[in-house]
Amino acid sequence: MNINLSFSTVAARIQMEPKELRLLLRPDVKSQFIAISDDAKLKPFQIEMLRSELKSNRELAAVIEASAAAVRQNVIGYFRQEGLFDLDHVALVDVGWKGSLQDAIYRIMSSEVSCPRMTEYYFGTSCYSQNTSPLNRKIPFFLFPSGKPGYGPLVELLLLADHGMTLRYECDAGDRYRAVTKEEGAHLFDWGLSDYFDGIRD
Repeated sequence: MNINLSFSTVAARIQMEPKELRLLLRPDVKSQFIAISDDAKLKPFQIEMLRSELKSNRELAAVIEASAAAVRQNVIGYFRQEGLFDLDHVALVDVGWKGSLQDAIYRIMSSEVSCPRMTEYYFGTSCYSQNTSPLNRKIPFFLFPSGKPGYGPLVELLLLADHGMTLRYECDAGDRYRAVTKEEGAHLFDWGLSDYFDGIRD
């Protein structure tokens, strides 16, 4: 999502430091980002410029693809460890909303096993992607695609976890894969996260 997107956020999403990403930009694009700080909110034209650069700069793409290949092997290792490749039909449960994560998981599984079947159960979906099919099903429970503003933020609050989103997977010294999650910061606990969870349970 483009809300409050910064240069450092874009770099992190492709497993790079902002300085490293700047070095790989072509000169005409690099000149547009020299004067802005890494954490400044990007303007729409800057977002489009970076999106275009990511699609067309082959040197940059090669670095991203090499990094992604290494990260992807850990994802596959985690899936194999959890038995996803041994099952005839995989079911996942998620909050929502577009199913893009499910589509990514399905593509990875398809590269390892032939014709995997996946069904994901959502609290809600805002749309169905073109990758939705009988082999890659999406079943919403409470909110359905409608084009109207939904209750997504409310449901997200009700299902808030005590850890951040999964950033990547790592293999430890015992050859076990584990999820590395984003640190949400002490401010949430200072705000009263444990009291909030108690309230939800009540």
